[in-house]
Amino acid sequence: MTQQCFIREVLGDGVPPKVAEVIYCSFGGISKGLHFNNLIVGLVLLTRGREEEKTKYIFSLFSNESGSYVVREEMEKMLHVVDGKVPESLKKCFSEGEKVNYEKFRVWLLHNKDAFTFSRWLLSGGVYVTLTDDSDTPTFYQTLAGVTHCE
Repeated sequence: MTQQCFIREVLGDGVPPKVAEVIYCSFGGISKGLHFNNLIVGLVLLTRGREEEKTKYIFSLFSNESGSYVVREEMEKMLHVVDGKVPESLKKCFSEGEKVNYEKFRVWLLHNKDAFTFSRWLLSGGVYVTLTDDSDTPTFYQTLAGVTHCE
């Protein structure tokens, strides 16, 4: 699945464009597309994930390659790209140094859910992505059932 298709057909209009790009890349999406298994795992996290799982996911977006800490400068760079600014509250997160582990990040994030677009969207009830479709358009399987079960 291409990034454009993912953003349009899976996430829809309710997701800020920069957030959608981050989600696509974090699910393993590349220029050739997104693997189906990664799509399913990611959608379950977004739609059914607990706050702790979503917090770990946000931490993983900013963390170093080993996933053990977040470097202030790297997080600020990413926030500049996605949001165009760095929240003032981020200073509290890095008050003791230039990098923080998951526990310190988690405590800060849960007290600052509205700090940046992605956290606001994912942790403050802004996720409008669902695993069900309430539209009247028949699904592929419903259409197939109509063709294979003709009277």
